Amino acid sequence: TSPAGTASSQSTSPNRRGNYGEIKMKVSRIEGYDISNLGSSGKVGSMVVFSAQGGSASGGDYFPEKSAYRKFKIKTVEGQSDVDCLREVLERRIARILTQNDADRWPAPDVILIDGGKPQVNAAMQILKKHKLNIPLVGIAKGPERKRNDFIFGVKTREFIKFVNENQDLLIRVRDEAHRFAITFQRSLRKLKHKNIKTV
Repeated sequence: TSPAGTASSQSTSPNRRGNYGEIKMKVSRIEGYDISNLGSSGKVGSMVVFSAQGGSASGGDYFPEKSAYRKFKIKTVEGQSDVDCLREVLERRIARILTQNDADRWPAPDVILIDGGKPQVNAAMQILKKHKLNIPLVGIAKGPERKRNDFIFGVKTREFIKFVNENQDLLIRVRDEAHRFAITFQRSLRKLKHKNIKTV
């Protein structure tokens, strides 16, 4: 069954700085983000990348680019706010777009996907606007019955809505992969922590 979607907010153009506007969607790189939060010492973030085979594509011809995956240990957030953790992750990610050092720069995404609902989407949009980055963004939240996926649009253009509607299964797959990657990273850190505890 197709997930239900809701929409909000401004229009944008992908992978551009400057004025918002309607342009044809060309999506080569999708980035998915998730936060895994287990206590004050167990906060991590994940970034996964799905790339189009042969450049821009539609209809699901995207594959995980695992060499581009990134892990984030949360450094600045006190408490257990997923929203604040997401803010930190995106600020650190965007620094890799805006840096003048070619060696430190990561390619900019054409679409950002967040594992989360309106609070996470609104926070992510604030970060993008702060840095004048016009990147289409959508969140996926569990519905009231936790059996459906609600798409929460950070930006709303005909082209982006069409892309999301035509690629819902792909975007759910990106979300699930970001979640898996975050959980795997967190578990590895917990195992390392327990391994380093000396027993008496």
